[in-house]
Amino acid sequence: MNIVVNEKGVATPELSEKQVKIIIQNWLRIFHIKLGWINEFDKMVAKYAKYFQILNVLKGHNGEINSIKFSLNGRMIVSSSDDKIICVWDIKSEKQTKYFTGHFGLINNAAFSPDRQKIVSGSADKTIRLWDVESGRELMKLEGHSDWVRDVNFSPNGELVVSGSGDRTIRLWDVKSGKEIQQMLGHSNTVLGVQFSHDGKMIVSASVDETIGIWDVKTGERLKELIGHSEYLWRAKFSPDDQFIVSCSKDKTVRIWDVLSGKQLKVLKGHLDIVTDVQYFADGQTVVSCSRDKTIRLWDVKSGKEVQTLEGHPASVSGIDVSPDGNIIVSCSWDKTIRIWAIVKIATEISGVVIFYVTLKSSFKTGEPTKMKNKLVNKILLKKCIIFAKKRSKYPTTLFHKQFLLIFQMLSFINKPLRTPDKWYYYIYYHY
Repeated sequence: MNIVVNEKGVATPELSEKQVKIIIQNWLRIFHIKLGWINEFDKMVAKYAKYFQILNVLKGHNGEINSIKFSLNGRMIVSSSDDKIICVWDIKSEKQTKYFTGHFGLINNAAFSPDRQKIVSGSADKTIRLWDVESGRELMKLEGHSDWVRDVNFSPNGELVVSGSGDRTIRLWDVKSGKEIQQMLGHSNTVLGVQFSHDGKMIVSASVDETIGIWDVKTGERLKELIGHSEYLWRAKFSPDDQFIVSCSKDKTVRIWDVLSGKQLKVLKGHLDIVTDVQYFADGQTVVSCSRDKTIRLWDVKSGKEVQTLEGHPASVSGIDVSPDGNIIVSCSWDKTIRIWAIVKIATEISGVVIFYVTLKSSFKTGEPTKMKNKLVNKILLKKCIIFAKKRSKYPTTLFHKQFLLIFQMLSFINKPLRTPDKWYYYIYYHY
């Protein structure tokens, strides 16, 4: 998929010839079968026309929230806060289901184990704790750091925990025994972020010393030191294929690095304050970041362009995560709330293909076009659609004119799952 950037610097995806042909085939099919939802087209729109919108705001913490993480199946999230409490939330019901107490200081981070049975947390009390998700019981307390534990994460197989601390060390812990098995030395200041690679062979670290470290899990050796940020780093994360690293910093930038060469590939600029967290989408094509400027921003990896800004938190956004399927973003903030952002399927003009999502109730069925002769859409129905879209849509309806044909950029958004597909139709017109 190519990205087209207009004169204003706005990036939009451009479909390939093959994808355009699929859309045209679906356009032709719609008039030979009973009107309804075509799965292939729906999947294409979901993939190439993503747009996030606020879904809900979760409240429950009494202090600033420092981290938010999805479980591997995307059904739960875990949050940590200055109120010394860890909370587990159910994504479907949007309710708090569990909470854990035991730390004596604010909790900087918490994360699920891959099997979702445990949670690991790191605190200002200098300890790491393991919790049983089902019972809420503290399983183990890992001690050894001499300063705040700033970040903690499980290995992909769930057998190890990595921690980063204000004592400048990175430590590996055996989950079964609770013993420290490796200590990685090299940073000259606080280690704020640590993460395993997806194959479990490497660790990436982000430090106040303005460097990123790539470490060998087996030997504890620092394989590479990445230098480029002009202020301290907050987080660094591997891409899904472990070939790249994305980092964020006090210097207000997000940067992408090549793991093999250690070279900086892109600098993403747009945030107006410290960038506090960053995360790849599962497809590796999009990065999401958050900042003390109170915004969340999505970036196209290939072009380096910002593709969307999410606003709503009235205070610094301290953490973000993306669901495994890429359809939900969760964010946490110093405003003591968690926000859930979900994809809205939008009708948009992509590479000359105009897609119409038209919401039609039973009263509109009399106006359904029976033919598509010479690419003319029934104008009476379209007129009704314009009126309907203006009344129902929260977003402007844009009209395009070419000769005497009416085409639309967007008519409406689908904000809820399709429970009655027979009442939802779309019309597609290929615009030369």
